[in-house]
Amino acid sequence: MEEEEPKPSPQRRLFRRLLPAVLWVLVFSPAFFMCEVVREKSVDVLCFDDWENVPMLKKWRDGTLGWSDLWSLQIQHRPVVPRLLVIALTELSGGDNRAEQGLSFGLSVLIAFVVALLLRRSLGTSRWVKPVAFVCVTLIVSPVLFQNFLWATLFWMAIPPLCAVAMMLCLRTRPAEGVLRWSRWGGGLALAIVGTLSFSHGLALWPLLV
Repeated sequence: MEEEEPKPSPQRRLFRRLLPAVLWVLVFSPAFFMCEVVREKSVDVLCFDDWENVPMLKKWRDGTLGWSDLWSLQIQHRPVVPRLLVIALTELSGGDNRAEQGLSFGLSVLIAFVVALLLRRSLGTSRWVKPVAFVCVTLIVSPVLFQNFLWATLFWMAIPPLCAVAMMLCLRTRPAEGVLRWSRWGGGLALAIVGTLSFSHGLALWPLLV
């Protein structure tokens, strides 16, 4: 008779369960570092394009804000979605500009998280998933991109890339039983619209959807 393999000790079973979680924490360790940088360096001071929001916020407070104010052109962009977020963040934070800086960093971390999910779906159980994800996280939240996190208005730029990776995740997801087949395309379409109404490079989402 074949001898049964000895059962692993409780400590070894615990180690096996915790190891993947510890490795994923290491994968996202650059985000933890950059989070501390943003916390220390962010200041409640408007600069450059941040001042463009002041007239809109005044109209919001006066109750005279209309669709034309949200839809109006700013350079090459029609940032309807970011303007709505600016209004919401201003109300929630009491006008603290650092809320937008925090949102910018949060969106970048979310992009990195979705990229990691896409890698996990594409590479399966490959040992390369975590190393490649670590490289991606490092590039997305690199200190070289400090301006993206410390200049409030630049959170606008993070929305289309987030919509892009979310669209890829959405289109790669098989609809659950009973869910209409076109639900994936509906989600992709919604993400393309959000990205387009955030920053001009959101227009690149439409070829991706096709």
